Amino acid sequence: MHGDHWRVTVLQDGLFRVEWSEDGGFEDRASTFAVRRRLEVPEYTVLRRGAGVEVTTDRATLRYDGRPFSSAGLVVETSGPDANRWRYGQEARDLGGTGRTLDDVDGRMPLESGVLARDGIVMLDDSESFLFEDDGWVGSRVPGRRDVSVFAYGRDYAAALRAFHAVSGPPTLMPRWALGNWWSRYHPYSDESYLALLDRFDEERLPLSVAVIDMDWHRVESVPSRFGNGWTGYSWEPSLFPDPPAFLAELHRRGMRTTLNLHPADGVRAFEDAYPAMAAAMGVDPDTEQAIPFDPTDPDFLRAYLEVLHRPLEEQGVDFWWIDWQQGRTSSVPGGRPALGAQPLPPARLGP
Repeated sequence: MHGDHWRVTVLQDGLFRVEWSEDGGFEDRASTFAVRRRLEVPEYTVLRRGAGVEVTTDRATLRYDGRPFSSAGLVVETSGPDANRWRYGQEARDLGGTGRTLDDVDGRMPLESGVLARDGIVMLDDSESFLFEDDGWVGSRVPGRRDVSVFAYGRDYAAALRAFHAVSGPPTLMPRWALGNWWSRYHPYSDESYLALLDRFDEERLPLSVAVIDMDWHRVESVPSRFGNGWTGYSWEPSLFPDPPAFLAELHRRGMRTTLNLHPADGVRAFEDAYPAMAAAMGVDPDTEQAIPFDPTDPDFLRAYLEVLHRPLEEQGVDFWWIDWQQGRTSSVPGGRPALGAQPLPPARLGP
């Protein structure tokens, strides 16, 4: 259903998408929220009311006046014994969603918006999120357009979550090993001291599944001062790990998976072992020692970042990556956000 400046889509029996656009254009590309919109269409009825519309499903009724969103012009009501009414712009009363980052959290933390609410109706605003082009790369929205989704499931929270998963995709199934005990400590372990620690855990009959090696796996104190600090790094510290493949192989022999800590923000600098190959991939003269900025919005950089920096380390035995403390909110792609703090980045292979 659409008018000159609006479009309403029934995604599920309790999930409505409402768009407003001054220029009369609408967005069909996938977004970070809505990966799939071509779903089985539920039964619904439509009544045209002036310039707007009234849409009714088995669960709810949406009334929209076809104008820029307002509390009077966009209203949703649920049906049944727990019937309730929601108006656009009212204070959010949802039960919360996810936490963006655990960095600096000590106690309770604020949550982003969720899709469940005690009064049964929640709006999710998708107007600013970035999009995916047909080739899978990121894209930006046309400024000024509004794109919201209203979940109207009352207290049928299971159905609301099913609708969310239908549009956004189901949660990724965790590999079995990730459910075991992880060991993580910010400490300059060597290969010998780390394996000695694991021996002690084994003596105490404490099983471990994942070995987390914090930032001292790479060069920190040995970084020449002209390059800045050692917060970002991709080259093993040889004084601590003289034979990385052998160390990683021993962890695997013990039945453990391994993750290495990354702080990518400072890019790739000339002291890195892989700098000549990265410079060649990015068209940089390595003799200049020019730093290669970290820019995941550049397809050429991202391709080289994965193939030149990460794949060789994965071939040595690294199972996945811990991207740490990169939780800014801006990037060169409008609506795009840098990597979240303390979130794992899996390589192409993880295994069962």
